[in-house]
Amino acid sequence: MTVEIFTVNKLNIRTHDTTDLPLDALTTTDVIALAFSTTDGSVREWLGGQWNLVKSYGNLISAALAKGPTYFSADGVYEYYGEALPGTLITAAYWRVKRVTIGDGQTVWAGGNGNFDNTYDDLATVEGFTFS
Repeated sequence: MTVEIFTVNKLNIRTHDTTDLPLDALTTTDVIALAFSTTDGSVREWLGGQWNLVKSYGNLISAALAKGPTYFSADGVYEYYGEALPGTLITAAYWRVKRVTIGDGQTVWAGGNGNFDNTYDDLATVEGFTFS
């Protein structure tokens, strides 16, 4: 399971992290912590020393994500797609990026995973990622 963690601490400093640990292995001392699972579409908050389900989006979670511009490789072989939480700047490293081969539809992910840990600035940026 991949978990996206967004926290706001006592000084209202926002942080973001990604982990493949199960939720029950994570703890935090932050005042507010939200975890978003890209596996089951659940949003959980850290409260009372445990993770509590806030909402489960299930398979609908992809519809809740903002889509970035579609980029096309100059040779016409690949399309690149970026997804992030609504309002995320394309320069922020909170995007998941996939590459689709136009001829056969093969899909691969930046960094070899669907984690929200990439920028989505422009074609040159996304072409520089390692996809698998």
